[in-house]
Amino acid sequence: MQRLMLISMVLLFLPSSVYSQNFGAITSHADEVKEWKKISRRRLWKDATGKHELRAKFMRFDITNGSVILRKTNGDEIPVLLKKLGSDEQAAATRIVELRELLSKELIVLLTKQKKELTSELSRLKSTADSEKQKLLAEIKRLSVFAPSNSLAADDGIPTVTTDRVNALLSEYDGKQVKMLNCRFLGVDRDGATDRIQGGNDKWISFDFQDSKGKYFHHAFASKENFAEFLLSLQKGEKLNLQGTIVEIDYAGGSPALIATQIEKLK
Repeated sequence: MQRLMLISMVLLFLPSSVYSQNFGAITSHADEVKEWKKISRRRLWKDATGKHELRAKFMRFDITNGSVILRKTNGDEIPVLLKKLGSDEQAAATRIVELRELLSKELIVLLTKQKKELTSELSRLKSTADSEKQKLLAEIKRLSVFAPSNSLAADDGIPTVTTDRVNALLSEYDGKQVKMLNCRFLGVDRDGATDRIQGGNDKWISFDFQDSKGKYFHHAFASKENFAEFLLSLQKGEKLNLQGTIVEIDYAGGSPALIATQIEKLK
């Protein structure tokens, strides 16, 4: 369980543009890709007693309560505690998460390499037609693993919330993906706020913002490796769209924090 939770924490903060459907492009781990295609298919999941079973597809592991999220054939997603599954099912869930971690990291390396090659090619094509340049620029943008996209405001089923709503319904949103749109960046927090989250200053950078209603959000964190340079380049007052996971932290009797996995700078 501890190993599975650790891997799931890593996966939570991998850039959102890394999708498992692209694992087939990885040639350096052909055996793992083949295993992934087989093990990640919809299968029969049985509980520890063997009396109950469900045909479903594994979606993710929820670190907040130790459950796996399974998608049924009708599209509904349900949580099932890992410890209540049979031993074979527990092993399968753990292996799926391990493979996703390995292949996601390899895909980032592959896409970053392709982006670098295309950027170099673009510099050599200054004399080509504008239409060809635009095609190449579009491909580079698609391969920009860390760059924010312009799609956070799209209706993709992830709820858009405000500070007041999260504070009022923390138990409902704890562990859930949310969006906070048209926020006002206030600056990087240097007062030690990262001590309030597991991993501390080594892993996280803390920042402050106001939501679209002008309400201050007290605890926002992002991966230092992925977002530190970007956040430090922002000016106070710049507008942002944010997407991430709400978690409850042990501060002032329980407070909401936003673990940002996508940050989009608005023009």
